[in-house]
Amino acid sequence: MGRLVPHLRRGRHGPPRGQIMRRAGQAVALGSWPDGSPEWLKARRSRIGGSDIAAIVGLSPWCSRWELWHRKRGTIDDTPSSALMEAGHYVELAAAHWYADNHLPDGLYLRNTGTWVHQERDWQLANPDRIIVDNPHSLKNPVGILEIKYTPNTPGQWGRDGTDLPPAHYWAQVQWYMDVFGVDWADFAVLSTWGFRRFHVQRDDEWLAYARAEAEIFVDMLELGIEPPDDDELPAKLYAVERLRHPEIIDEQVTITDPDALRTIGQAAQLHASAKDASDEAKAYEDSAKAILARAMGENRTAVAPDGTTLATRRARKGRDGKPGTPYITLT
Repeated sequence: MGRLVPHLRRGRHGPPRGQIMRRAGQAVALGSWPDGSPEWLKARRSRIGGSDIAAIVGLSPWCSRWELWHRKRGTIDDTPSSALMEAGHYVELAAAHWYADNHLPDGLYLRNTGTWVHQERDWQLANPDRIIVDNPHSLKNPVGILEIKYTPNTPGQWGRDGTDLPPAHYWAQVQWYMDVFGVDWADFAVLSTWGFRRFHVQRDDEWLAYARAEAEIFVDMLELGIEPPDDDELPAKLYAVERLRHPEIIDEQVTITDPDALRTIGQAAQLHASAKDASDEAKAYEDSAKAILARAMGENRTAVAPDGTTLATRRARKGRDGKPGTPYITLT
């Protein structure tokens, strides 16, 4: 078996009174919590982690800057949960052993880790799967990062074994981690349909300077409540977020006066009424109309045109517990 070191003692926010702060290179430990736990989510909420930076600079295939802003602000649920993530948890130990047995350089060791921030930038967060060190008993001088991925559904996104060609969002993730710890390289241990592979990434200081600047702008927008533009968002996603922002229904109405909004809503209504099976165009117009209406209506029940014509109504179905669910919009 490879040179693996047992789990670190669990920590908490800030060092205990009277004890020295736990450090690893340029990083300071916040604690060690299970992924998805309340403590883990709290530590991430106001900070920028590796997957976050990919979204901020437009490299994430799953999350945009706009959606991330809403997750950090609590508008949308930020609790990660999937069968694939659960499977990855069990794969992690096996992948770490495979890497230690086959690729870990002599004289280096793997250490289990936790949640860390940069010593000078409390908002810059890292949750690497393993830290690579030159002393099996100390994290003080890390030399590299090991990130473990389980990707049975996307094997074609990765390059050949031993190359530096991980998907762009994962590349950004380990760049961010290298910056937090002050190390110069990171490896991926990846399990997919082709078995295990290793990918090696060198630190890119020019890109990191750009990423930090973008992250600082994003953090400022979070603190000031300035929402990023949603120009590139799919209408369906805009509608989903606006529904969650307004969970109540009050028996009032709002008048839609914006000409472009009225045009979109009218086109959506016409297309929706003219086809039993909504075409892609009709669905796009409907989603756009609903996103516009959800934002304009807030918690009001109905929306009307300037002439009093009802444009849409907000409703909510009762759940199994008898309580109303998240309101939705129907066009009239």
